[in-house]
Amino acid sequence: KNAKGDVSGTITVYSYAVSNDVYVFDYGLKSDLADTTHGVGMFQNDNLFNQNVTGGTAKFTALTTDELTQSTITGTTGTALTQLTDSEGKNLPGAKLSEGKVEFNPTAFMDKKETASYKTTVLGSGKTEVTTPEDGVVMSADVTVMPASVVYYEDNFNADSTTTDGTAKIVYTGTTSTEGASVELTQSNGQTERYGHDDAYTTGTGDSNGTSTEMAEGAKATFTFTGTGFDVIARTTSQTAGITYIVSKKVGESWTAVSVGTVDTYYANGDLYQIPVIHKDLGEKNTYKVTLRATKSNVASVIYLDGIRIYNPLGTAGNENYIDNEKDATFVKVSDLVLGSGKVTETGIDGAITNQVIDGSKAAILGYGEGVLSALGYTIVENNTNGSTNTVSSDSILQYLQAGPNNEVYLDESAAVAFVATADSAEANKTIQVEAKLADLGQFEGQDPEQSAGMDLRVLGADGTENVVAQVTSSTAMYYSIDLTKCIDLGNNQYLVVIVGNSDYNEDGTHCISFTNIKYKGYAVSSPYENDAAKENIDMSVFDTDSTKFASIDFPSLHKNVWNNYSCSVTLKENVFGDAAPKFKLYYKNTYGDLKAISVTAKRTSADQNKYALRFRAPNALGNFAVELHYVVDGVESTDYIATTMTVIR
Repeated sequence: KNAKGDVSGTITVYSYAVSNDVYVFDYGLKSDLADTTHGVGMFQNDNLFNQNVTGGTAKFTALTTDELTQSTITGTTGTALTQLTDSEGKNLPGAKLSEGKVEFNPTAFMDKKETASYKTTVLGSGKTEVTTPEDGVVMSADVTVMPASVVYYEDNFNADSTTTDGTAKIVYTGTTSTEGASVELTQSNGQTERYGHDDAYTTGTGDSNGTSTEMAEGAKATFTFTGTGFDVIARTTSQTAGITYIVSKKVGESWTAVSVGTVDTYYANGDLYQIPVIHKDLGEKNTYKVTLRATKSNVASVIYLDGIRIYNPLGTAGNENYIDNEKDATFVKVSDLVLGSGKVTETGIDGAITNQVIDGSKAAILGYGEGVLSALGYTIVENNTNGSTNTVSSDSILQYLQAGPNNEVYLDESAAVAFVATADSAEANKTIQVEAKLADLGQFEGQDPEQSAGMDLRVLGADGTENVVAQVTSSTAMYYSIDLTKCIDLGNNQYLVVIVGNSDYNEDGTHCISFTNIKYKGYAVSSPYENDAAKENIDMSVFDTDSTKFASIDFPSLHKNVWNNYSCSVTLKENVFGDAAPKFKLYYKNTYGDLKAISVTAKRTSADQNKYALRFRAPNALGNFAVELHYVVDGVESTDYIATTMTVIR
């Protein structure tokens, strides 16, 4: 008692706690939820030990997984937990699993959150089970797994599944076989890294994870997913065929076709790996079924399917657990930013492109050298002629439309892709990321992919310095963050982002950096050609002399091997022929990638003296063919040309 007669004493309260954990995954790979490497181990944020009690123990005692339908979570119950310590041996909050793992393994194309419950027991000194409160305490918590805004699945994902509706794996029918040998990959359980990037894929050439599925003529691959779009990743070689596809949307209990098309995976110069041969932005989140079929071409009858990528499997609902700057992020192909209103489709060019600067473009390919930028830079395109063994460079957006890599942009150190990023001052969480990979453009038939130590991913600073933002060491496309403080500050919350190309050509290598998508949030993206402050950093003098004479072109459908009698026409901006008769040179690109000349005659139309009607015989082949039209003055064919698509029907 104290002087007043009150009773005093000390009450010791032992407090323990477990926490609910949420893991967002962006690959169809297994992961160890108990891994403490990234600071988010399943028991790492739990308070299971009391430093005032010696001899106490803790263990992982139970796991309930009844709610899991798209994944499995397995762990060895009854396993002891060990208190974490720092480098000096001091006790830290949390624990780690002293033996084994708690393994997450996706068993379907994920499109929802899934939750498992677990129990952890804390035992007093010398206690082996909890019978009374003095023995210890048993606590429960939840662990939730969910897909990120973009998820990549291998060609052989969950291959042992017996589910045949395409929701749990890619279902193959017909003659197929596995090319290569799989590597055992485990994705990180870290929750701070940008989505679409994982250390599991930071090295490697050839097929992702070592394998692809060879599909013979007529073989099919079907998968069903929920999301807003998808990519199909495959090889393109001189010995691969075409892919026809049907995309159907689920409406009630029925399926309605929303997209049908064909792509040709032929590439004259050797073997390219991990190419997004099909990219589909379907707009609304829904359930879709995709059927791919290998179709024989003139040169081959097999394709190699490497994987698929699914966008926004949760839509915008249920993504509150995403990293803040990944919620509702926008994905745009770099090639779409460059091409603007001129679109490359599976059947050719959609719309005539009449100028190097394209309406609606939000990015530009710039020339680059020693810190200096110039308009109309060179991009690497395919020199797709039989016997050709090299790629070529071109500053022509028109040639890029016809011969550029499908859904990608290849740049060496003499070029850059640039855009203006305008920050939304009201958006606190911002990001700009570029999807990049190593592309080996020097492969020839029968060769294995060459190795590369990797290349710097660089952006240009205000003083012309090259600032490294990441190292690209893998042939698997992954997202890399762009630090805008290393870019050119234009003022007024605007930055000129100049991503400099790179290659190892100077070291007799065959690689360059390939760019696929830009992912951004909290910024608006626009063309540097439309921003006065940005143009001050670019030599624009090329536009003083580079101007196309073409205004428009009109090519309706033609019947094969039949004369078109002046139903096709082209309009020039001025009369380049003077008083001479108009002459043009017409080329179309056949299925081998060769440009073939077609004899053409022209006459002025009465309504417009600069509009010319064309007469020629259509090719004896069905399909959609890229077309170039040049004018001829004094026997000299113009380097200037206009591009469109020739559709030939029966």
